[in-house]
Amino acid sequence: IRNIRPEILIGVDNEGGAVWRFGESFFKPPEFKSYGELYDREPGVALDLIYNNAYRVAKELREIKIDLTLMPVLDLDGISEIIGGYNRALHQDPNIVINLAGKFIDGMHKAGMQSTGKHFPGHGSCQADSHISLPIDKRELGEIQQDILPFKQLIKENKLDIIMPAHVLYPAVDKNNIPCFSKIWLQDILRGQLGFTGLIMSDDLWMQGADIGSHLERLVAARDAGCDLLLMNKQSPEAMLEVLGDF
Repeated sequence: IRNIRPEILIGVDNEGGAVWRFGESFFKPPEFKSYGELYDREPGVALDLIYNNAYRVAKELREIKIDLTLMPVLDLDGISEIIGGYNRALHQDPNIVINLAGKFIDGMHKAGMQSTGKHFPGHGSCQADSHISLPIDKRELGEIQQDILPFKQLIKENKLDIIMPAHVLYPAVDKNNIPCFSKIWLQDILRGQLGFTGLIMSDDLWMQGADIGSHLERLVAARDAGCDLLLMNKQSPEAMLEVLGDF
């Protein structure tokens, strides 16, 4: 990643809609679902709008020396409380998600910001919120392939710079580990089958869906599974320094 300060990387979740971190002086884009709804009526207008909005958001953040905004959401619109429930998904049709997200990434790239596709392999088809519990998606891999399609195609188009795994358990694929702790998901499927060569960033390892033990145990498990960047959210400086010292 070509960040502004080589010694530190600054990122933010700044999707627009309900997931917004800045004040009124910043451009606030609409929730992702609105692009999908517009696409159903006027696809060309939707594609132009999402490109221009992505460029504007990314350019504004780069100007204040933020390196990454963790977007786009590639989850399909479904039953998830934290994705569909907050209108964070573009559409239920993976091909429409691919078209819209591809334009979104083009806008980000024009502004000089890398993309972060989330949440691999797809968080939209299980209801529970991984911030407060462990969602379990009991589908077979063949059924999950529908959710994987946006990741697969955008990897093929070389548009995804970073991918963030979902804090969801898919027991038909790996009965013991969520993706950020799973070599099956990260090494065999994401790296091996899909050919992703970019960076893998864990979702927040302090979320309930990632609770496998101590903070240090979570960091080590994610690193050993193949995560290149480890996300630690809402921790005091003292707690962060303690964990980093042990790590």
